[in-house]
Amino acid sequence: MSVQDLPSNPETTAEPDDVIVRRLARSLDYAEGFWLGFAKSNAPAQRRRLAALCKDLLEPLKVRVLEIELTEPVTDLLPILRERLAQERAAHDEDMQPNEAPAPTSEASAPTPTGEAFAPSQPKLAIFVYGLEHSITSREAYPPLLSSLNLNRELFRQQVPHPLLLWLPEYALTAIARKAPDFWAWRSGLYEFAPEREAAEQSLAEVSGQAVHVTESLSERAKRERLVMLKGLLDDYRELGNGTREQEARASILNEIGLAHDVLGEWTEAKQAYGEYLTISRNLNDGAREAIAFHNLGGIAQDRGEMEEARRLYYESLEIEKRLDNQSGVASTLHNLAMLAQNQGELEEARRLFDESLEIEKRLGNQGGVASTLHQLGRLAQDQGELEEARRLYDESLEIKKRLGNQNGVALTLGQLGRLAEDEGDKVAAARLFRESLSIFERLGSPNAEIVRRSLARVEDESS
Repeated sequence: MSVQDLPSNPETTAEPDDVIVRRLARSLDYAEGFWLGFAKSNAPAQRRRLAALCKDLLEPLKVRVLEIELTEPVTDLLPILRERLAQERAAHDEDMQPNEAPAPTSEASAPTPTGEAFAPSQPKLAIFVYGLEHSITSREAYPPLLSSLNLNRELFRQQVPHPLLLWLPEYALTAIARKAPDFWAWRSGLYEFAPEREAAEQSLAEVSGQAVHVTESLSERAKRERLVMLKGLLDDYRELGNGTREQEARASILNEIGLAHDVLGEWTEAKQAYGEYLTISRNLNDGAREAIAFHNLGGIAQDRGEMEEARRLYYESLEIEKRLDNQSGVASTLHNLAMLAQNQGELEEARRLFDESLEIEKRLGNQGGVASTLHQLGRLAQDQGELEEARRLYDESLEIKKRLGNQNGVALTLGQLGRLAEDEGDKVAAARLFRESLSIFERLGSPNAEIVRRSLARVEDESS
């Protein structure tokens, strides 16, 4: 079920944005006490524009807007609202003149057991909340926020005696409707703003084709923000139609969503996104995209320890890439097949595949691919006891990664250099390298942080 499957607000169906905003402003003006509304807008730029327009319309009506922007996940909205309302009340009290007494309170503005309403002499207050989608992820069947919204719905009426408007993308609204149905049932208005094609296309151009190492090198918070933006953009393109252009856009977005989940170690969500990407690619008869989908699904299978399935998917990808003469794709898949062989102890086959991949990467001038393959050849040399050769390969890989700004790659190679130092019995150097690697992985929110953390603890224990 999506918001599109829910009963529409008859006042906002198939109307221009400015008409919907005027209806919204009128509803906020007429509202008395607690009032709950939802505004569906998938694109942050569109949301900012519409919220600003609504505020402009409310100003001559003597309705002031308190805006709350949430940039981190929260488990309960109510304490945040109480705190901000208390701050507003304190600021109002400080601004009052010494000879100005508070106006008498009527029943409508009487203090509640845990909160205070603003006196009638003050401009009416409406609350806009942005960013709740950061707390509604697909990783959890029932995110804590949705449970608290459902359980505390009565307290909102008591403690937030003001109109409350939650601005959310469609996927987050759908989650509230399905998983916090009692809270959702209290809504007085649902205001659905149609996607803007020009803005959607601009957003798509900004996110498409970002190098994998750039996505990997984002902080965890930046990765989460990127996911939220991508999911909103996907909702927009689902509404814009089902022509070839829209399907190609959805495919690109799904691949980026899969990649974002992948680098966060969320393999179930990544597999789902890559699977949808593959389905659309087949519908479009787009062999290049099919090859990418098989390659990425192979990576997920490998991460989950499903080695035979990974091998099958990689060979599906490789067959298409060779048919299309996509040398970059061939090199990338040969590299992953080599890693698979290495992990299964087939070291000579791994070396052959890595060398074949490296030759293509060098011919294409793909420095990122060269650095990655040099790193893996270093691991292979280390596994075979060739420690000096391993160090040479790691150092060469590290130099390229630093030059490219590939922070995730730098952390990986520092970690391997730490293991090399440990193999050579240099615990001090090993601990230093593990700390450098761990610091980067923690900043990136990488699942590799825990692996390096255990390696560091082992070395420190042995040194004490």
